[in-house]
Amino acid sequence: MTLHLTRQGATLRLRVGRLLLEEEGREVASFPARKVRQVAVWGNESPTGSFWRSRPSA
Repeated sequence: MTLHLTRQGATLRLRVGRLLLEEEGREVASFPARKVRQVAVWGNESPTGSFWRSRPSA
């Protein structure tokens, strides 16, 4: 599955095997991490956190 992020100001977190989409401190959606193969970010993104630092270079 490809997860498309389109919510401005939302945060995507990995917690206990699930990807949690949060907005203003509340959970908007939750997905099983093992089912998500790609994440597409639309709009103005600000990639932060250990996920972005640990990506293999292309």
